[in-house]
Amino acid sequence: MLELQYHNEDLEKDKTSQNCLGRGMEQVAKKLGVAHEEIQRLTDELQVKEKEQCKLGKLWFQMTISDHALTVLISSQGGT
Repeated sequence: MLELQYHNEDLEKDKTSQNCLGRGMEQVAKKLGVAHEEIQRLTDELQVKEKEQCKLGKLWFQMTISDHALTVLISSQGGT
């Protein structure tokens, strides 16, 4: 009878350990999901900023070309 009681106690301890482990894994999975969402949000934000920077770079290049063309045009007008 005493052996059966010890066996039941061992089973209860195992169930408690498994429940704790299961809850711990659920918490880790939730944290991992939150981290994944944050990484995705930051990645999206970075891509938007990269596109904006690319547009600004193109505008700067176009302005530089226009400025150079205007300078050449003015100098050719003045030299004639």
